[in-house]
Amino acid sequence: MLKRLKDQHPDLTVLSPRDKSFELFGRYLTDEAWSDFAGRTRKLIRSDDVPSYLPSCPELENGGVTENMLTGIFDDEDVQVGVCRGFNDRLNGMEWHDCPEVVVACSTLVLILGRVEDIRNKQWPTHRAVLCLLKEGDAVVLHKDTLHFAPCHVGEDPFLSVILLPRGVNADLLPTGGADPQLWKERKWLMTHADSPQRKAGAPPGIIGKNIHVEPII
Repeated sequence: MLKRLKDQHPDLTVLSPRDKSFELFGRYLTDEAWSDFAGRTRKLIRSDDVPSYLPSCPELENGGVTENMLTGIFDDEDVQVGVCRGFNDRLNGMEWHDCPEVVVACSTLVLILGRVEDIRNKQWPTHRAVLCLLKEGDAVVLHKDTLHFAPCHVGEDPFLSVILLPRGVNADLLPTGGADPQLWKERKWLMTHADSPQRKAGAPPGIIGKNIHVEPII
């Protein structure tokens, strides 16, 4: 699958989360408990039972993730365990936080990643994107300065992933005057591509270049 993804995108860097170069964007979580957790999630949650993003899922928060699994990731912050799923196949946007984010692949999926340091004048060029193939059962923690957005599905079925963040991240913002227009949700900054449905719905601009399309690889 990795070779096929590379063949589709010869102009972009394509990574496995096990590659040394992935450390620029995040860290691969080697504890087998994450793979077990992904398997339990697939049995517990059908992908069509949840909206495209559910920040907090009680079924997963009640004993699904242990303190040992979270060691060294979120410090002492309370953690929300949510679900993200769907048929996304394009870049569309990039978001970032002031905290790490854990992504657990409950199905094989592709992450499109970038670096905050490549943003200039509130714009980010898509030729700086990196594709990362997560196989079912993989888990990674993304650095707080890693650009990311919804994963892309790789076959006929929707992707299914679990997202762990400090509680309250992605909640609606309280009204404030003069706020950064790219601060879209609590502790979430966002920029979108001109051709994306998010931009057409009023999300802030900022992505320049082609809207990267990930075609099926399985």
